[in-house]
Amino acid sequence: MAPSARHVPHDAAGKNLIEEGREVVLPQRSAERKVQPEPARRESPPEGEQRDLRQGDRDAHERPARIEPGEAVEDTFRRIIEINVIGTYYVTREVVATMEAGGRIVITASVWGKTGAAGFTGYCASKHANIGFMRALADELGPRGIAVNAVCPGWVRTEAAMRSLGLIAAREGRSEDDCLADILSAQAFDGLMEPDDVASAYLFLASDAAANVTGQTLNVDRGEMFS
Repeated sequence: MAPSARHVPHDAAGKNLIEEGREVVLPQRSAERKVQPEPARRESPPEGEQRDLRQGDRDAHERPARIEPGEAVEDTFRRIIEINVIGTYYVTREVVATMEAGGRIVITASVWGKTGAAGFTGYCASKHANIGFMRALADELGPRGIAVNAVCPGWVRTEAAMRSLGLIAAREGRSEDDCLADILSAQAFDGLMEPDDVASAYLFLASDAAANVTGQTLNVDRGEMFS
């Protein structure tokens, strides 16, 4: 599974897969959640990128990257792209080098990879890139019998999502509760998801039930987006 940013529900799915005895690669520092194959003999990513992909993109959403002048905005935009796009490439490259037929790659994208959100230009751009990368890789790895898909979570109660909520509330001069109510009102099902609510999507895409599924995005968003 490759990195995510807006929410990090792949933690729960990875834990379940490891408990089932599956070989799983997760961009996390915790060794108990990462079972990684021997790395291929390829050029290693630069030191900065190595650090970023190990911690995932939990902090890639600390500040919005808006289209406006300023070095801080540019640095934030670049950091988001390096973690969510370049980091995904590095993780996937190393896994593919040793992956055999029947392997599954599940990339964490986002429903924001299918739309846009004012003030979060960098994040939305990175998630659109994740989906494009997934589709191209599915076509490339199909002859090897490797499936590549993406999960697109909606709003999930994670540290990253709650930081994003705080940014939205601060920008709009409203309370976080009011902003969250507006966000959840766009869903067909009410309520904010927990990470475990999204885990089943990863388990499905990694299971034999998804043997004929590749190049697809799977929304898990309580009906926030119909696509």
